[in-house]
Formats: sequence, structure tokens, C-alpha cells
Amino acid sequence: MSDPEQTYSAAAEVGALRKRRTRWERLRILLKSASFSAWFGMIVVAIYILVAVFAPLLAPYGENQIFPGAYEPWGGAHVFGTDQIGRDIFSRLIYGARNTMGIALVTTILSFLIGGGQERWVSPSKRSDRRSGVWQRRFMEHLIRDELDFERHCDYLYYNPVKHEYAACPHQWRYSTFSDAVKRGQYDMDWLCVCERRAVRVPAFDGVNHDLIE
Repeated sequence: MSDPEQTYSAAAEVGALRKRRTRWERLRILLKSASFSAWFGMIVVAIYILVAVFAPLLAPYGENQIFPGAYEPWGGAHVFGTDQIGRDIFSRLIYGARNTMGIALVTTILSFLIGGGQERWVSPSKRSDRRSGVWQRRFMEHLIRDELDFERHCDYLYYNPVKHEYAACPHQWRYSTFSDAVKRGQYDMDWLCVCERRAVRVPAFDGVNHDLIE
């Protein structure tokens, strides 16, 4: 009986290589590819953690230890002086790392809990598409096709505050970037303006999917 024909599979080869790597090797490769900002952030966080854990050994005095002299100057027995009741400021800074890390940890946990709780109100259709409750349906799905399509979408966006009666004219909506577009020469300041009771003809916005923008 002949052996079955062996076929080459790049995915299988990559998977085999990945299986042979240990967790430490994968972590080392990941750290090598990390950017400078990522390394800087990890170093800062690591320093905070070390200071928070070893605060009793690093601090020259206790966290709430009070000395007779208040507002002592820098130097001598107190590197950064003392505060208004005589506590060593340098020791307080070291122990403060614990508060900083504790607040950051609690804030992160609350963010995950709140974010995870929002998923309870996601509709079944969104769950089937693996979408969260943050973005609108098909958000950013449209691709600008050409210059004319871009102009029509800009027209719709700048006219949208007028459509929803937030402003009488596009240039009156203070949160709009319409004034920047006027400076670039893309629009006139009186575009679709009714300030002087002028009759304007609102474009039909052909090709613009209103459901994707609203």
C-alpha cells in the first residue's frame, strides 16, 4: 500500500514553527518589535511598580512620620524638606507610588467592567456581526470614490447643522470646520447662506448615503 501524497502547506509550516517556540521566545520577539514609546512606557510603569512594592525599604522615613520642624529646607536629613506638619516629602513621594498604581489599577478595572457591561444592550444583529455598541451600523464603510463624491460628502456635512436646525447657515455653526474650508478656497462664506433673506437651493446630495452619516 503506497503512502498518501504529501502536499506542501505554508500555513502548516508556520504553525509548526510557532508551536516549537516557547512563551519566553515569543515574548522576546514581541519585545524586540516594540517601538521606543512602548519601551518608554513599560520602563516607567516598571519603575512605579518597583517603587510601590519596595517603598518601605526605599523611603528613609515612614509615610506618616512627623518631625518637629515644619517646612524644613532641602538638604541634610530631608532631601526635599518637610511639609506643613513636618513629614518628609521625599518619603511621601515614594509612598505616593502606591496610591498612583492603586488608582490606575482601579480605574482600569472599572473601565473594563463598564465597557463589558455596555455589551449587554447590543442587539442580536450586532452580536452576530461581532460589533460593539459604540459605533453606528456600517460606520466608515463608505469609500470616497472620486473628487466629486468627496465634494458631495463635504457639502452634506457642512449643511447638516442647518438640516437639523442647529444653525440658520453653515457658517453660523461654531463647531464646524466650514471656516477652514473657506480659507482654503473650497467654499464661499455665503454658501447656502440665508442671512440676508436670500433664496437658496439646497443640493440633492446625490450619491450620499444619509444613513451612514446620520
